[in-house]
Amino acid sequence: MKTLPNLSGIERAIFLPKAGPGRSWPTGLCLLMAALLTASVGLGLPADWVQMNDDGFFGQQPTGTPTELFVFGPDLYAYDDYGLYRMILDPCLHWEKIYVPVGPGSWSFRPLDGFLYLSSGAGELWMIAQGGDYAADWKQVSCSGPAAGSRIYPQATFGGQLYASVYQPGKDTFDIWRSPDLGKTAAVWTQVVSSGFGDPQNRGLAFMPLFNGKIMAVTTETRTGVFGDPSGFKQGIEVWESATGDPGSWYQVNQDGFGTETSIANPPLTFRTNQDAGSFAVYNGLLYIGTMSHYGAQVWRYDGSGLSGWTEVTPPWAGVCDLGCGPGRDNSLAVFQNYLYLAEGFPTANLARYDGVSWTVEVSGPNPFDPTNGGLSSLAVLGSKLYVSTLHAPYSGQVRGDQVYGYPYSQKPAVCLRREAPDLLYDPPLIRWLVPEQIVQVTWWIRNEGQLSVEEDYLISYYLDGELVHQEPGPHLAPGESAEVSFSREVQAGDHQMTMMVDEEGRVEESSTDNNRYSFRFQAAARDGLPPAGEGGQGPSIAAEAVPVCLSREESHEITARWSTGALQVDALSLVLESPGSRRILDLGAGEGETVLEVSLFQGGTVNLILQAQTPEGVRTASTSVELAPCGGMEMMQTPDLQIVPLRPIVQQMPGVEILPANDVQGYDLRPIFIEG
Repeated sequence: MKTLPNLSGIERAIFLPKAGPGRSWPTGLCLLMAALLTASVGLGLPADWVQMNDDGFFGQQPTGTPTELFVFGPDLYAYDDYGLYRMILDPCLHWEKIYVPVGPGSWSFRPLDGFLYLSSGAGELWMIAQGGDYAADWKQVSCSGPAAGSRIYPQATFGGQLYASVYQPGKDTFDIWRSPDLGKTAAVWTQVVSSGFGDPQNRGLAFMPLFNGKIMAVTTETRTGVFGDPSGFKQGIEVWESATGDPGSWYQVNQDGFGTETSIANPPLTFRTNQDAGSFAVYNGLLYIGTMSHYGAQVWRYDGSGLSGWTEVTPPWAGVCDLGCGPGRDNSLAVFQNYLYLAEGFPTANLARYDGVSWTVEVSGPNPFDPTNGGLSSLAVLGSKLYVSTLHAPYSGQVRGDQVYGYPYSQKPAVCLRREAPDLLYDPPLIRWLVPEQIVQVTWWIRNEGQLSVEEDYLISYYLDGELVHQEPGPHLAPGESAEVSFSREVQAGDHQMTMMVDEEGRVEESSTDNNRYSFRFQAAARDGLPPAGEGGQGPSIAAEAVPVCLSREESHEITARWSTGALQVDALSLVLESPGSRRILDLGAGEGETVLEVSLFQGGTVNLILQAQTPEGVRTASTSVELAPCGGMEMMQTPDLQIVPLRPIVQQMPGVEILPANDVQGYDLRPIFIEG
């Protein structure tokens, strides 16, 4: 343990190790200094409410996508366009950024029956089991059924089946599919609803509540155009239900848009207002649905009896109106302490509660908790506490990052004073394959982006195919300092895995050791050039050679590429051809083969060929590069740089080796936690 005097005005700070196997948190260390934490303590907040995070989670500026909250297992999570975060209260309050196997943004998370599902904007589906290691246990789900390129969003489990809304390429509406393969890496899906229940106006599916022993589906985005343009409004949102979920068993139980209409004078137009669904909750045996509309939001209650079972229970300050009284957005509903809570978005922004008869405002809008806030985005209940996230006011001058508030707290929990220090971050490694020496060379940079130096002696270890082959002292880095690290070793032809590990022995006390390992697979080519098809070993392989042809001021090259997927089970295969200013993707229909490609480069340059194999365990890749000389210099240089850099984790794992995506630049995280002594 280490003390550092006079750090940012703190009398004493403790270098606290990460809790984990063989380690426990020291007791009696979490004391709160109100003078230092006035802003985050939230003086002047409504009674018993406290701010639970730093503005914007580590200072991030808000985006157009709101912060969403959810509970998974024993923990509260939040996500935004920057990342996924987990709240930790023991021994002191702080938020941990969670490793996610895809880039942030345009994503959604859904906890279902002990699994957390991640749907990416690129159409990938991932999952992790409750209690899993976020650095190693994310699994990509291979889906059969929906068309390739479909975006799959798990929504609910019902009758032992996983239900999802599916958006297939070329369609303007959603489908509903289900699969019995909850928690499995290979899911077979069956369609149960097609084309928005046969209504092209149903462009989106908002959510799938379970109520009254049935599975329900609530449509949204029944409009075209922007949120507030009634010229694109259609008949409004629909609510459907089924006792079995089977095809043909679904029937609509509401009037489109709940029948709510309003009119405007210029131009003269009467239209349905409820075009978007915002939230739902089951409270005291009844289903509640909140809408979003530029002409006022509503709350509707359903008793399960069909078309006649709906009652409007909108708060008295809300409801349908003309444009002059402002939009309404019922962003989130949650049940807490025998009340139904409603979080409104911009611009009304009230946090209200309902007792089954009347509504009461608990936190007033239009600027809840802070003058820079313009709305509330999400509610979550964990144990005996209610949590809500904020939205920034879109037209205010000042901007604060999104905040998370908790209730009821008599005082703010002791806060870990997390310093941005030692954070050893990768500059992505450069991996070279040198022939004829049969040497793999790895060169990368470590930089300390924090505010504290790394002074402990620690080791960097290199494993080749699970065997420790080299260790060297890690650099001592001052804040902002960088160091280049390089390692090379002769290897035999074939598939290999290289793993670099920082401080495997734990000499530096860190806040997290989850990402102190970096693994990649690569393939070393045979020395005699192009390998025959079918000799790619266990993984994909590719090799190439070029023949130059001079044509006036351009030089045209014919590149012959030969590939093999070896013993892999491959669902799809493609070849990416990258040259300066150009990128082409070719679909390959076979596990092995050969093709001739024409590339024109004026001044010569490097052409990269990347073989991508989609397998049930994820994407495997092999790559090679060919150096093309400019016209007039016909002597060609061939660089069979046969390295395998997986875009996603690979299932194969050797003892003591953790496999991470090679394109993850998150890097090493030597991040001590400072708390008040």
